Amino acid sequence: MRSRTSLADRISYGQETIADLLGKMPTEGLRSNTLSVRRSYDEAIRNAIGHIECSALTTKDVATLLDAINKEGKMRWAQAIRCRINEVCNKGIALGWKEKSLAAVTERVKVKVIRRRLTLDEFKAILAKAPAVSDWLENAMLLALVSGQDRSTVARWERSAVKGDVIIARRSKTDVKVAIPTALRLDAIGM
Repeated sequence: MRSRTSLADRISYGQETIADLLGKMPTEGLRSNTLSVRRSYDEAIRNAIGHIECSALTTKDVATLLDAINKEGKMRWAQAIRCRINEVCNKGIALGWKEKSLAAVTERVKVKVIRRRLTLDEFKAILAKAPAVSDWLENAMLLALVSGQDRSTVARWERSAVKGDVIIARRSKTDVKVAIPTALRLDAIGM
């Protein structure tokens, strides 16, 4: 037997907007930094296509948004927005508000990485200027270089983290603890 949908249900179907869908995205269990970044993505999406009904969103709408961001030279931002729109569309599919993810069929944004590693000479030149910036910066830079830890991990180190012949570093992003020997040496800088 075939189920029948009333006229009222058919008229009301699809009136949920992309902005409504953004409000349904899960936030529990996420770190505050992740939430902050996602809020900025969501705000950009809401401003550009939030008024469009979920059922009326087209690939062209998504592509136009991404193209506008690309033309500003913000390729990494466009890449992140495309990824977020894909997550939002998948949530819409799960809620029954959308049929398919339109972001998935848009052209992938190509980002050319322009960062590179510092050379030892460049590091030493920056290190020489560190005392003028702050008293602690030189030590923090040397600790980061010798230990291979990121700045947020080094910034949270206290003397109490030294346990015998190791220092216990707790990675801020992953919360993983790493034991680093205090006898660790980096001969390139004589430490």
